[in-house]
This record gives sequence, C-alpha cells and structure tokens, in this order.
Amino acid sequence: MRRFVGMGFVLALASGLAACGGGGGDHPQKVTSTQPSVVYSYEGDHLDQATDKANEYCGGYNQKARLRDLSTQGSTHTASFDCR
Repeated sequence: MRRFVGMGFVLALASGLAACGGGGGDHPQKVTSTQPSVVYSYEGDHLDQATDKANEYCGGYNQKARLRDLSTQGSTHTASFDCR
C-alpha cells in the first residue's frame, strides 16, 4: 500500500511540473521558423522576451533578429522576425 501512495505522489508531482512548464500563455512560444526567419506568439507585454528568443534563433545563423511584423488577435500577439 505504501508503494502505491509513493507512486501517486510522484505522478502528481510530475503532472504539476508539466503543467508549470507546459507553455504558459504569457511566455513567447515559437509558432514557426523558416530559414532565416522565425515567428513567436505571446500574451501581455513580452515583445522584449520574444525578441530575445528570436535573437537566440538567429544567432545560430550568426545573424541578429529584425522585427518584420506585429499582429494581435484577441490577447495574443504575434511577432515575425527576419534574421539579418
């Protein structure tokens, strides 16, 4: 019986961690990327974080991210970047 209770605790902990790390809506999420450009979506005022992530992506091409387009649908913002 003790074994099952311990296993339940481990599963509950793992589920909770997955929920926390599962892409909260306010953190930038990569939508798509085609060499050398990338699109991130985010909620709230997180353009700076999306830009940081785009710079990380473009850094793989030894380039910097340049904002090409911003759009908003509801509370979700989409930022498109070109690597140059």
